[in-house]
Amino acid sequence: MYWREEEKNTIAVLYRFSDKNESVQLHLLFSEGEEYICSFESAYESDNQDDIDNGNAVIQEDFFSLSYHVDAVIKSGCHGYQVGDYFDIDYRDFPIKVTTKEGHVIFPTTHSVECF
Repeated sequence: MYWREEEKNTIAVLYRFSDKNESVQLHLLFSEGEEYICSFESAYESDNQDDIDNGNAVIQEDFFSLSYHVDAVIKSGCHGYQVGDYFDIDYRDFPIKVTTKEGHVIFPTTHSVECF
């Protein structure tokens, strides 16, 4: 799998954990203070959602997304997710901290994922 430079220390780390531990609930903390307990649902490559104007050419930006189910809301915020919602995250709107429900830190990490 190819990872964008911005994804190697973020979405790639979380994908590798979630893919191998699908039944583990995660605690996601966003920079605005929002906190959710979530379950991994799926992963996919984007469908070129953003076009970047690069002078004479339009570049399509591909990125990887992870889908999660909201099992519990600890603190709501600007995303406004509620129990039962599904949402996607990618490197552009990534939590500042991800732990298992039991407290094992998944992100931030000092390990980068080059490819696997």
